[in-house]
Amino acid sequence: MPWLLASVIAAAGGCTLTDKSFEPTPIDNTETQSEPTLPTGSIPSNGMPMVEQETGLATPANSEEGVPNVRAPTTQASMLEPGTSQDTETDAGAPPVIDDGPVDAGPTVDAAPPVIEPPIVEPPRNPCTSLSFEGSCYELFDSFVPWDAAEQQCVAWGGHLASIGSADENSFVNGWTAELGLTNGDGQGIWVGGTDAQQDGVFRWVDGSTFSLAGWAPGQPDDGAGTDCIEKRNDGAGRWYDRHCTDSLRYLCERSL
Repeated sequence: MPWLLASVIAAAGGCTLTDKSFEPTPIDNTETQSEPTLPTGSIPSNGMPMVEQETGLATPANSEEGVPNVRAPTTQASMLEPGTSQDTETDAGAPPVIDDGPVDAGPTVDAAPPVIEPPIVEPPRNPCTSLSFEGSCYELFDSFVPWDAAEQQCVAWGGHLASIGSADENSFVNGWTAELGLTNGDGQGIWVGGTDAQQDGVFRWVDGSTFSLAGWAPGQPDDGAGTDCIEKRNDGAGRWYDRHCTDSLRYLCERSL
């Protein structure tokens, strides 16, 4: 009979018959009966039909009230460890924020102290223990040496052989004889820093200053052979003479204060 065939098909699909009396429904022969759709997935061992949910998971139907037992979708709050909580207003799509405490950055290494360059301090000049004039210190050396050796000694002292740039300075340097206790006009002399060794007839001061004053004695310089260095002579007026640089004389050094 048709109702018996429908009962057999329903039992094969895992359906459970209720205790209510079953009333067969007449079958319209004019319509084609569709095949019953079987639930997907495996049938549980308890024989309960599986209901497909939106989450893709199937759960047994509740046989007591006829309502499917649908499992709630897993939320971020349910994924938290026991004892943790999450703000209910937090966007469900945002990942949970779990404070694990400060991240260990490893042992702390003290930074190297900044390198402080010491200020550049020029060495102090030797105090002027002798004569000074217009910002220069003068030292008279009472030893007899050639002109080149005298210049080397002046450089070691911190200056050069004296350069004379004005008439006032020339008069000041004339006091060298009194410093040594010499009789005025005895004809002795000292080396100063003028020379024309680089270009004959063109005198220059060895410290590079401008050669602007000429205190030559009459007939000087006579430009004799090898007479390339200036001697300031004790002739009563302190005039200049060109002389052989290899001669040995006292010498006067000058440096800035």
